[in-house]
Amino acid sequence: MSANKLELIESVEVTSSTATVTLGGANWNNTYDSYMVILDGVTNDSADEIQLHLLDSSNAEITGASDYSYSFQRSTQGTSETTVKNTNTDDIQIGTTGLGTGAMFGAEFLLQDFNDATKVSTGHMDCVFQDASGKVNTETGGFFMTSASLNKGLLFRIKSNNNFLTGRFTIYGIGS
Repeated sequence: MSANKLELIESVEVTSSTATVTLGGANWNNTYDSYMVILDGVTNDSADEIQLHLLDSSNAEITGASDYSYSFQRSTQGTSETTVKNTNTDDIQIGTTGLGTGAMFGAEFLLQDFNDATKVSTGHMDCVFQDASGKVNTETGGFFMTSASLNKGLLFRIKSNNNFLTGRFTIYGIGS
């Protein structure tokens, strides 16, 4: 498929406290080669890390101790860039959010090879967020499963069982 239009698959609007947000799963549309995910206006009830997990072919969250690898370049307001990376881990850490006025998290993801069990599912991410110290951060990087598998969506959670308070989570198929 050529990448000349986005087709809405699902959008989840968080308006009250919730521990997880799922995109895809039972609503997964496997007719696309690529997907775009947008997170906008995400806030939570604690200054903590947002984690990403993929869903397996039965819509279950993948949480094994060596399922994911990722690497991001983080730029933080007033400091130099740092590399955030982990290999063979049980989640993908996509940013540590802050609290209070102006605290927010937004991101765009490009997903590839989720519908092919012979390939490794991959993603590219760009995000911007305010951390616990109130500084603005940007991250650009990628993540992948550590083995080939069929995946049917994403699950977002906040470390330490904290909750999302607001935000819009949307997934699009990239079609022609």
